[in-house]
Order: sequence, then structure tokens, then C-alpha cells
Amino acid sequence: MPFVSLVFIVLVFSTTVDFSTALGSSQWNLPSGTSTRARHPNIIDRIKLNSSSDSNDETQSKQQHLSASQTERRDEENRRKGRLEEGFATPGLSSAIPGARDYAINVAKTEKEYLQSLSGSDDDSVIDENNADKYAAIWTEEGLAHFRMMHFQEASESFQKVYEVKPEAYLWQDGLLKYYLEDYHGAAESLAKNAFRYESRFMESASEERIWRDAAELKILNSLKGGRKKKNKEIPAAMKVPLEEGVDEEQAEKDNIANERRKVFRLARQLFSNSLHNNPAGVALNRAQLQALCGDS
Repeated sequence: MPFVSLVFIVLVFSTTVDFSTALGSSQWNLPSGTSTRARHPNIIDRIKLNSSSDSNDETQSKQQHLSASQTERRDEENRRKGRLEEGFATPGLSSAIPGARDYAINVAKTEKEYLQSLSGSDDDSVIDENNADKYAAIWTEEGLAHFRMMHFQEASESFQKVYEVKPEAYLWQDGLLKYYLEDYHGAAESLAKNAFRYESRFMESASEERIWRDAAELKILNSLKGGRKKKNKEIPAAMKVPLEEGVDEEQAEKDNIANERRKVFRLARQLFSNSLHNNPAGVALNRAQLQALCGDS
């Protein structure tokens, strides 16, 4: 047999063996207990593996693009599942465990226990540092009750008692009451102090207090000769929210407004601020923004 023919036969035989082995043919002798699938993974298996990998990537991609509401819903479902698995529920709030009992919410009882905890003095006929918080709480509730019934004078007397025993009390309703009584200077001072106390304690913008303070200042400016064209420097310092020494007042106000996370309140703050600074373009813009957001009501 010519040499060229021999080489051709060898090549054909080798190629046939490779293709047959790759396709898992059973006609070739293999070691006992060994399958062609084990030695050479089937093409279909490889396709399934790639398909599974693509599916996992697609699932991860979907999870990365969840909306805020979808994320919160997913987290809440996980929390509920966790409560069921751990056998834990918050009394009065949730009953994730079958047959669990919610505790009744008794506001009157809770308030009574709170007032009792404030009293550290055996003699309530004398108001001192031991029971000042107790009386401040009592007179605050008393004043708010008068306020709701529009008994402004009685409410004012109750709030005054609160400040007598606790001068640094946080009671922003006192400023609102003074505004309704047309004591705009007193309202601005009270609201400015309460805004400072709130922000110092909670490190958040006291937008409600600042809006009503700005409203009181606008009332004062409109009552003066020249109206809103009067300079801010003519407003007493006591009527402004206290600032640290060296802090620019205008920039501090902008930063405080920017820190307000509630959009409606942020726009309302900007509206009053632009009104105080006699900025008609800003006022028109803020009014349009609020109308677009809240409607005509």
C-alpha cells in the first residue's frame, strides 16, 4: 500500500474516533462504570447550563431595577415571613402568630401612668423641680383643650403657666395662639424660640414653626410704613430663629429650606421666604408649583 494512502486511512480513523467520542457513542470501549456523559458532557447539558446562567443574570437585573414601592413591598413580605418563622410579634401592632392577642390601646391609662411617672414629689401642693414636668404636661393639655374650643384667653393663661414652671418648654402652639390674638411680635418670638428648640433636639427643619413665624413677620411689615420694602434688619433679633455667631442668615435659611424633605412644605417655605425678600418672580413661581402639585383647592 502506498505511503500516502496509509496516512489518509490513519487520519480518517482518528477523526472518526474523535467525533464519535464527542457525541457519546457507545460503540467505543470505555473503562467499566464510566459513561461517555461523564467523560464528555453532552451538548444539550451545556446549552441548559448556559440558559440557566442567562436566567440568573436576568433575575438579578430585575432585582436591581425594583421601584421604591416594589422594594418596600418585598422588604415587608420578608419581615412578615421572619415574624412567622421566629414566632415573634409586636404586641398592639401585629399578630403574625396565629391565635396571638393584640393588647388594647388605652390612651387614658397610658396618659395617667405617664403623669404619675413625672411626679417625683410627695407634696403636689408645692411646685418644684421634682414635679415641674408633671404640671407642665397638665397645663399644656389644658391649654390645648381651650385652644381647640377657641377659648384663646384661657388657652393663653394655661400656656403662660407652662412657661413659668418650664421656661424652655417646646410649645409651638403658643406662637400660633399669639398669632390668632394678633400679637404678631409675640407670635414671631415664640415661634422662633420653638423652631430653635425643635431643630436643636431633632436635627430636622422646623418648617411649620418657621412658616408661621414668617407669616407673623409679614403681618408686621405690612403694618409698617413702606410695607415689605422695609429692611430685615429693622426686625428685632428676638423675632428671628437664633443662629451661631458668624453664620450668614440668608445662606442658613436656604440650607434649612433645602433640608426639608416634604415637598409641599419646602415650596411653602420658599413662598414665604420670597415674600419676605420682596421677590415677586419667586412668589409667582412657588405659587405655580404648589398649584401644580396640590391643585386649585
